[in-house]
Order: sequence, then structure tokens, then C-alpha cells
Amino acid sequence: IQFHTTGNWGGYTISEKGLYFVKLNKDNGNIISLFKPELDIYNMGVSHFSLLFSFDEDNSIYTSLQVVDTVKLGSNISILDTYPIDGYQRYLLIKLSANGNLIWYKEVGGKPSNYTQRILYGKPLIKNNKIYILGAANNHISVFGDTINNPYLGNPYDYVFFVASFSKTTGDFIKLKHLLSSGYSIASDGALAVSDKVYVSNITLGKIFLSPTDTLKPFTNMDLYETAFPFILALDTNLNQFEWGVSTRVKGDYTKITALTVDPAGNIYAGGMVTDSLYDSFGRGYRTMGGEGD
Repeated sequence: IQFHTTGNWGGYTISEKGLYFVKLNKDNGNIISLFKPELDIYNMGVSHFSLLFSFDEDNSIYTSLQVVDTVKLGSNISILDTYPIDGYQRYLLIKLSANGNLIWYKEVGGKPSNYTQRILYGKPLIKNNKIYILGAANNHISVFGDTINNPYLGNPYDYVFFVASFSKTTGDFIKLKHLLSSGYSIASDGALAVSDKVYVSNITLGKIFLSPTDTLKPFTNMDLYETAFPFILALDTNLNQFEWGVSTRVKGDYTKITALTVDPAGNIYAGGMVTDSLYDSFGRGYRTMGGEGD
């Protein structure tokens, strides 16, 4: 919660402005704890709340964010945004203790050249000893030390969708797996879920290559620029390979999947928005997209 003034709430003192974490009793909504973490996000010099976070089993807190002005961490760390001075949009991956103390932070990505970009979005998810997060980057550039290489894209400035893993203990980068498709991905949309597998969703305007001979195809009897192509893909938790994928044919660029979750039985649920008619549906089986002339 972002507080813009001092005061009291539920017997707890708001001693200064800024970001606070609040824990409520699930049975009656009463406040159990309230604390200010060693994290503040500023925009135009004003403390600004913009945070998606996840909890570990020990209640450690994980978040990722873009530095749009200034981020203050710990007792005396300030990270400034210098874009567009150096053409670099900074993203942070942060771990806090259960009481909000800074454990570590990583500036993820690397400084681009020629105004190429790397983007992280959504909240990090935790599974066993790993953190997973979604992102997108221009083709043929280095991301976390790995190179984005989608040979099916002709424009190097098109975005390529990826999922990356990091150590939850140290924040060190482990592995990245990116999409292979003949069309660009939407850079700021998508969803992530993690259970016994890693499930990702996004939109692309081209054919997806799960392997050179195994593809998901969009509906091609419409103008390419009026055709969205939402999909869900499954990977192993080591991010070695895409194991299966499903998709649906729609008309309308703003049709998208914005949420994924997995229930205790392993069923996958997807949510989002539709801006036009569905031409097909999920669930006809793996890799059963309609292709040319369908």
C-alpha cells in the first residue's frame, strides 16, 4: 500500500510516507502486521507505488520493476534512471526478508546499443530454488549473457518473447528460453504460471516453432495486421525445451491472455480479454491449430 501521509491504521503507526506491506487476517480482515520495507519507488520526485510481488515459503518477498526515476534500496542505495541519456531502460530484481529488509538486488539485463531494448514484465514466481520471470527483447542481442536468436524473424527490432530463471538464493541468472516464431511478440503482454512445469502465454503475429518440424500456425485467411494469435506453451522447469502448445484463432490485436494459474490437480486456467469473435477454441488437443485454408 502507498501512504501519502503519516498517521495510524488498525493500531499501527504510519511514521513516514511511502510503500508499506500490510498483512490481514484471512478470517476477519484485521491487520496482523504492517511494515515499511527497505524499498521506495519514485516518479518525478514523488514516492510512487508500482509493484507486483510474490512470497516464498519463508515469507521472503520478491519483486521486479523498471526504474522510471529513482529507486531507493536498503539504508543508502539509490538507483537512478538515465534513459534517454544513454538509451538504457533499467530493470531490477529484488529480494526482501519477511520484515522488509533488503537481502539482495540485481540489475537484470545489460546495457543495449543502437537503442535496442530489453523489457521485463509481470511479477516473478518462485518454484523450489528458482525465480521465473517473463520478458521480451529485440532479436540478435544479448540478454543476461544469452543471445536472442530467432532465425524466422527478418526485422532485428522486432520483439522476441522469453522466460528466464534466476537463483532465489543469490539472484544470479540461470537460464533463458525464448520463442521461435515468424512474427513478432507483443512486448508488454503475457502471463506466467509455475507448478511441475512452466506455463507461459503471449501473443504473436506468426507461426510458432516448437521445433523445426512441429509448429503452431495462426489463421492466415485474414490480414496479418488484424490477426492476433494468443497461445499457451509448456516448458520443463529447467527451461530446456517447449513441450507442448495450444492456441486459438481470433481477429483483433487486443485479444490477449493476461493471467494463468494452475490448481492443485494440475489444471491450467487462463484469463484475459477478447475484442472479436473466436474462430476456434483451446482444448482440441496439443498442436491442433488450424492452418492455411482451414
